Amino acid sequence: MDERNGNKAVQKKYGFWNFIDGIAGDKVIWMVVLFLMMVSILAIYSSSIKLAKGSITRPEIFRSQIIMTFVGLGLIFGIYKIRSVRLFMMLSQLGFFLSAFLLIVLASRKPFLFFVPEAINGVWRVIKIGSFQLHVYEVVKVAMVMYMAWAIHMCHKDEDMIKRGEKSTVLWLANLLSNVKHLEWMSKTWAKHTLYIYVPVIIVVAIELMGGGSSAIFLAGVMVVMMILGKMPFKEMLLVGISVLMFTLFCVQLDKWTDHKIPLLNKFQRFETMKNRVGAEYDPTVALKDLTPGTKAFRDALDGIEQPNGAKIAIHEGGIFGKGCGNSTQKFKVSNIYDDFMFSFIVEEYGVIGALLLLSLYVSLFARGAQISSKCTKDFTKLTVGGLTLLISGQAFMHMIVNLDVGVMTGQTLPLVSNGKSSFICFCIAFGVLLSISRITKLQELQAEAEQQAEQQTEQQSLTEQQ
Repeated sequence: MDERNGNKAVQKKYGFWNFIDGIAGDKVIWMVVLFLMMVSILAIYSSSIKLAKGSITRPEIFRSQIIMTFVGLGLIFGIYKIRSVRLFMMLSQLGFFLSAFLLIVLASRKPFLFFVPEAINGVWRVIKIGSFQLHVYEVVKVAMVMYMAWAIHMCHKDEDMIKRGEKSTVLWLANLLSNVKHLEWMSKTWAKHTLYIYVPVIIVVAIELMGGGSSAIFLAGVMVVMMILGKMPFKEMLLVGISVLMFTLFCVQLDKWTDHKIPLLNKFQRFETMKNRVGAEYDPTVALKDLTPGTKAFRDALDGIEQPNGAKIAIHEGGIFGKGCGNSTQKFKVSNIYDDFMFSFIVEEYGVIGALLLLSLYVSLFARGAQISSKCTKDFTKLTVGGLTLLISGQAFMHMIVNLDVGVMTGQTLPLVSNGKSSFICFCIAFGVLLSISRITKLQELQAEAEQQAEQQTEQQSLTEQQ
């Protein structure tokens, strides 16, 4: 400390820990992000045997992942620096339109402008934009969580304005439709909920079911939990849920009655597949009996059986301490071990100890997200933090459960660890929003404490003067 003109000037401190202290966002989430990224670099490099093809070498994959990590960190830091919740709200209302557009283009399987749908291993989940592959379902998850937070917040705001006797303008589409003849009922609260919340969710989930049943069901579950957290009327939710279920069962039965001759109803055959997979008597080897050995279809079906078996072997061989970095043997046999079975690979190389450390990161994220959400004062920030936390940790837990052969195969990746550039970027955006809102919430909390202290000092001074 230096003394100049009778005032004490604090000398500026430098160093790593002082830099850490200067970060305003939630430090636990920052540490979770950094550790997951480090795990991703090691795991992808070590598991990239089958990724290295032709001119693509493992060192190039390693460099690419490091570059991707720095890009992701830059994206997270850029979003973290945003201090305007209004900006997040403005962008969030576009989440449904972005999701619907991407899903429609993907479902059409035809190029639109520079958006080119592409099938990988026979599954349509990717849209190619130039040389970049966009994993549509990962984008939709984040976009719809943000949209749902905005929609519920706006519906609550609309209801509060009406209670105060003010003219509502926040839900402009519902208000515009309510002025049309025979559409006056759109001014009702239930109609606004249907237009802004239930219909968008039903549309997105229905289109996603055509290509990814597990992703659609997982997204629907996250949306329902957000509605519950947003205190949506239970009777409304129950009525909508029963209506959707009855309509789906009707379409499945109609598809059987027409002997699968109606093209649109053929999409509902996926429900039969999902029902068979969760059945106790489901045997994946049955599909091989109707296929010719040596054909591509036979190899794909056989690979679908060998992958989960290889994942179980990897977990069994990992033991307590694992085989060590780079010593996995199942990476030579399981084709998607760096993607759908990353947790099994980590257990094989780092053992139960590595698995518990990885699990603790996602549990810490869930705990911190719940804590931050409880401190948020607005519905939008509360639901955004809660929804994104549930999305990331929920997908991680689902990935681990499937790898442990407890649940049905879902194809869900391990957030921020599994291979995939678009998935990595989407989760970086989600973490950036979490850190930004945690920063804003903390600043608001400090400001409220400062104002409270100022009021207490003022009251104390007043009492002193009176005495």
